[in-house]
Amino acid sequence: MNCWSTNPDIDEGLKPLLRLCRETVVRLGKTESALVRSLQRDSLLVERVERLMTIPAVGPITALTWALEVGDVQRFSSIKKAISYCGLCGAERSSANITMRTATVETTQTNICRRF
Repeated sequence: MNCWSTNPDIDEGLKPLLRLCRETVVRLGKTESALVRSLQRDSLLVERVERLMTIPAVGPITALTWALEVGDVQRFSSIKKAISYCGLCGAERSSANITMRTATVETTQTNICRRF
């Protein structure tokens, strides 16, 4: 039983919606766990994820997203190109003595950018 099911301050009409929301959160958590477990069976992917998780604030979901989106990192000839692919730096535009950077993650459409 949830704390809101017996709370007299919560309108009776909201309780089914709250129950549905709670069930959805639980279901998504189980789906996420199952997905992570299945992806962890790939030894190459596990190695990449473990390396990525050595970066502060990078957890399993962000690491998995990055590893799956980027694939083989050897396809990037430099770290700058990998960073640009992820949308973690804006383009640089220069004219005369003025240098401007464009927006970064907010305007990029890849899943990896949304994780950051």
